[in-house]
Amino acid sequence: MIRLLVVAVSIMLVASCAVAPVRESGLNQIKPGGIHEECASAKKGEKIIYSFYASLPVDFNVHYHAGEKIYYPFERKGVTLDNGTYVADHENVYCLMWTNNNKEQATVNYKYEIQPVVRMSTTPAINRPEQQMAPARPGY
Repeated sequence: MIRLLVVAVSIMLVASCAVAPVRESGLNQIKPGGIHEECASAKKGEKIIYSFYASLPVDFNVHYHAGEKIYYPFERKGVTLDNGTYVADHENVYCLMWTNNNKEQATVNYKYEIQPVVRMSTTPAINRPEQQMAPARPGY
């Protein structure tokens, strides 16, 4: 029985040492015609989970660079609120970018995280409810 307990505790310790997700949040003022960009590395299969609220409509995209080219997996035009998940199709640095095309300053309150790929193990699994990230809320 003690041996089983030691094994269970060892598994929990190894699981807690796994790579933690990258989590970032911020509140940014974007000047008229300006941009704000947040970039982070993601491996193939990792999830980029984002949410934001903007005081004025902004353009938003997720993009990455490959040599001289820039690829835009998705874009949103003129939005004040959005959230979603993008699954990286290859290892790269992915950027979230907000563009203010207004004549006034826009405030963007954002959150994002990079969730590591969960690998299946041959050791017994410990059931845990999935954690949901709360959406960004206006904080000003």
